[in-house]
Parts: sequence; structure tokens; C-alpha cells
Amino acid sequence: MIETYVFFKVKNDFIIENSSEKLHGLFFKMLKNTQINTEKLHSQKNKPFSLSPVYEYGYDKSITKFSKNKYFFFRIASIQDDLILSFVKALTLNSTELFLDKYPIYIDEVITETYQNKDIQNEITINFVSPVTFRGPNNINIPIPDPLHIINFLKKYGINDIDYPKITYIEGKSHVMKYSSFKLIGFVGKMKIKTHTPKSYLILHYLGTGYSHAKGMGVTIIDAATTANQKIRYIWKRWGINA
Repeated sequence: MIETYVFFKVKNDFIIENSSEKLHGLFFKMLKNTQINTEKLHSQKNKPFSLSPVYEYGYDKSITKFSKNKYFFFRIASIQDDLILSFVKALTLNSTELFLDKYPIYIDEVITETYQNKDIQNEITINFVSPVTFRGPNNINIPIPDPLHIINFLKKYGINDIDYPKITYIEGKSHVMKYSSFKLIGFVGKMKIKTHTPKSYLILHYLGTGYSHAKGMGVTIIDAATTANQKIRYIWKRWGINA
């Protein structure tokens, strides 16, 4: 399992209403000439990665306005290491000719961290950085981080060794994510749980949570994942995460 933060600048000022849609396109474009079978990946109903919107460095909300005087980043994580490593390699090789939609971007730094297998406590905090929602019957969206929905979501990826946790704390609010042709409402906040299977829930850190997690929704940070990188720690703190 792996996560990458890509930092970049822009040459001109512009507006993109939903950056994660454009990042999704850039991600697949970068993978096109790699060992990854992009057609198979694109057709997968349950995508094995999490892709964030674009954020301005130092701020906690995703942005729509890009300025040449600002510094931006996005996060991509996956339960498949080869997916991210192939993307990072392609990104590096093509760093002088990258476009977000029709606008050129210039990569400044790429930071990648892989999962470190270690013992973790039974109480963990699940931080939902971008709105999380679940798809219910008749395509009804359920913008509530109910543990049962989370468990069912993880089971789609073969994670069956997982128990129903005890919620010890929850705080958050609803937030709207605007896409080009629709809007989604989701929960943004944090939830502390006690569980006998914390490592199963830790997978959310790399997979994201819920519906459309490959297009900006459900970006999830688990505090137990930890990081020693000061730049990432700063981002987490701005997101309200104990790092």
C-alpha cells in the first residue's frame, strides 16, 4: 500500500470547478504508456485507488481558483503499489508537458511513502478529508459514515477480517462536492473507533472511503498510518489531523 503527494505550480491564473475530475483524466493519461492495463482499470467498478482534489498548500479546503503565485498539491494513494509507482515514473518522465484540463502545470516535488507494517492500537481515528458518501438502493446517496457501510465497502475489496467497531467520538458536517454535471453531498470530519481489527480499517488510508473515491470523494487519513515527512505532517495538521 502506498501514497503520493504531488506538489506543483501553474503559469497562468485559471478556474476549474472540480479539479479531481481533471486529475482523474491526467492519472489515466500518464498510465497509458506504462505496464498498467488502463482499459481494465477504467472498467473496474471498484477502483483500487484514492484521488484527492487539488489543495493549495497551507489550506484545508480544495480549490477552484488557480493562481501563478500559489503552491498546490494533490494526493493519490492505492492498495496496489505498482499503480502509483508507474504513475510517479510517468509523471517524472513527462514533467515538462503536463496539463490539468487545458492548463499547463509544473511539478515541483513528488513525495511517496509506502505502508509500514507495525502494531497499532485498537482505537484509531478515521479522518474524512473530503466528503464521504455511500451508494444505497436505487442509487440513493447516504452521506453518513455508518460503520456498516464502511465494512460493506471494504468487503468489496476482499477485506473480510473486520469487526463492527464501537464509535467513541464523531464530529463533522455535510459538504457539497460539485462535478461538471451533478453534485454530491458527503460527510467531512472525524470518527474515533475501537476495534479488534484496526489494520483492516487502516486500508481506508490508501483506498479512500465510499462512492467516487477515485474522483475526489472520500479522501481518508488514518492517524495510525503516521508519517515522518515534515511536509506531509504539515498538510495533515492543516486538515485537522494529529500528526
